[in-house]
Amino acid sequence: MSESPIKEFYKNKTIFVTGGTGFIGKVLIEKLLRSTEVSQIYVLTRPKKGETPQQRIKKLVESGLFDTLREISPNSLERVHAIQGDVEEVGLGIQDTDLDILYHEVDIVIHSAATVRFDENLSKALRINVNGVSEILTICKQMKKLEAMTIESLSLLGSDVTDDPVFTKSIIGARPNTYTYTKVLKSFIGFVL
Repeated sequence: MSESPIKEFYKNKTIFVTGGTGFIGKVLIEKLLRSTEVSQIYVLTRPKKGETPQQRIKKLVESGLFDTLREISPNSLERVHAIQGDVEEVGLGIQDTDLDILYHEVDIVIHSAATVRFDENLSKALRINVNGVSEILTICKQMKKLEAMTIESLSLLGSDVTDDPVFTKSIIGARPNTYTYTKVLKSFIGFVL
């Protein structure tokens, strides 16, 4: 029996994931490891609550979500690696040595990082949900194994202006919150790798 097209697509591929420590990202990583033969998964991870990115990834793969995988293929968990960074930072805050790994090894980028707070300040929601896409694309353009579409950087007003509730309401209009507004913007930016 031949492999599914999805399984074949991911076979021996190296993947870079943003948002991998979030709810959807965790499930995605587990599914990729359990259902495909990916080579490596690099996860953009920031330090949080006194834990290093490496400690957070170790804790992630030790969670109950990965119990089945630990039983059927325990060595597959060794394919998950932290790349320290943050979607709010220029260049995602990734160190040059890690960028070099991404530039030369990554075949697939899955960008799932986002703020999902419905009442997030507009400037922060734009930094994460919109500018983060721009930063990902800038990095993708340097990846030797990827094709990426270029987008222009956004010129933003200062946060003292954008976070003013009256200004925010005038920008988001009929949208109920900053989350839905920035997700719509993100969908217009769309890109193909």
